[in-house]
Amino acid sequence: MPLGGGIRPGLTKPAASGELKEEYVAICRDLLTTLTPLEPYWAYPGMPQFSRVSRLFSAGSYDKFAHAVSQINWALTTESYRSGDVEHAGLDEHGPR
Repeated sequence: MPLGGGIRPGLTKPAASGELKEEYVAICRDLLTTLTPLEPYWAYPGMPQFSRVSRLFSAGSYDKFAHAVSQINWALTTESYRSGDVEHAGLDEHGPR
């Protein structure tokens, strides 16, 4: 579910408003819609984490959404999710905070 690193600056910056913010929201909504039917077939991040990310986005909690996506992206990039500790994957000392 790597949605990309551009989410944090795009949705959470104070300057992101109006059309620019709507554009980023539409991109994220489209990606989540595309990933929803596929996620049950993948082991990581799994439906509980994917559902959490979707809920954060739907609630407009873009800071928390961006942080969750960054953790998932980090875990996939570093393969830290393979440790078996899925709840804490992506939270190592070098990962997103």
